[in-house]
Amino acid sequence: MRLAVGDRLSILWGSEQGPRLSAQVVAARPLPPDPVVVALRDLRSEVRALGRERAPQGADWLSVEEVASRLGRHVVTVRADLRSGRLPGVRVGRSWRVRAADLDALLGEKQRQQASRREHVKRIAAANEAQAARARAARAKRQGR
Repeated sequence: MRLAVGDRLSILWGSEQGPRLSAQVVAARPLPPDPVVVALRDLRSEVRALGRERAPQGADWLSVEEVASRLGRHVVTVRADLRSGRLPGVRVGRSWRVRAADLDALLGEKQRQQASRREHVKRIAAANEAQAARARAARAKRQGR
């Protein structure tokens, strides 16, 4: 509620016989700005400007959207990975940036893990096949073939 010069202000509380306060606005004068608030506002704008200047950009830095498309994941999942530290990145203001070399190293590591996993599956399949061949040979020997 804003008051102007000449407005009457009445405050009543309690019962009808209770206290009553009545006043009239004589002069409305704007309050000087709080120096702390002004200093914080200036500092906030300087930090924002500095963040824009120092924000990692260029071919070696990727946005969250670019990382998500390279990984084949949703943007929300990539942001969660960045927040948790599973994906290395830098927070710039409200956005994230990921170094392309870090992402390539991560993808290379995943490819090595997948290749290792494929080799492991092949070894297991070969061992299972060898065991099945030994079982067939033992069965054939028992049957006298």
